[in-house]
Order: sequence, then structure tokens, then C-alpha cells
Amino acid sequence: RMIKFMLVLKLCYTGSVCLPPVNAGMYDDYKSCAIEGYVKSLNYIDNLDDKVIAETRPIVQFWCQEYENKEEKVQT
Repeated sequence: RMIKFMLVLKLCYTGSVCLPPVNAGMYDDYKSCAIEGYVKSLNYIDNLDDKVIAETRPIVQFWCQEYENKEEKVQT
């Protein structure tokens, strides 16, 4: 069995309006997942127009969820 980490991103706006969480990738270890969560969050905010940011005040939440792939075959 192989343990991986799924990066989950959730976008919220002012007034507690949140979009459903999305799977943003699979990673072999927690550190890679966490770093990519910060990178993707930063890139999202950085690519928004300043006016949109001022009006909606977006917040990107992320977490790395442990994922065990029971179907993955171990090579010998």
C-alpha cells in the first residue's frame, strides 16, 4: 500500500461565501504537498486584479489529506 497526500484547496470570499473544495494534486510526501499548497494559493491571489481583491477579499484555504491507494501494485 502506498501513502500519498492529496492537496485540497478551498476558496472563500467576504461574507463566508465558499466554493466547494477541489483536489489540486497528489504528492508523494507531506512536505511537497504543503509547499505546493502555499505556492498555488500565492499564485491564485497574485493573479487576481487588485479591484477584485479589494471587493471580494478572497481567502485560499488548503490542507494535505492523507490518501492510501490500496489498488496500487507494489513492484518487486
